[in-house]
Amino acid sequence: MSSSVVHPCGCPRCRADEPHRDRALHEHINLLISRLDEQQRRWFVALEAERLGRGGETLLAQITGLVLDG
Repeated sequence: MSSSVVHPCGCPRCRADEPHRDRALHEHINLLISRLDEQQRRWFVALEAERLGRGGETLLAQITGLVLDG
C-alpha cells in the first residue's frame, strides 16, 4: 500500500454502500494510515485490533486491507 493512497474500506457494511455509524471512522482510519510508513501502519492497526478485542484483527484487515502477521 503506497503511503499516498487512501484505501477504501472493505468491510461488509461499507461495501453495502448503506449509511452506518462507523463509516466516517473507517474513512478516518484509512486516511490516517495513508500518512504513515509501513511499520507505523502495522503498529497502529495492531493496537486498534487489540483495543477492539475478539474479531478486531479481522475487522481491521477488512477496513484497511492490511493483514497482520501472527
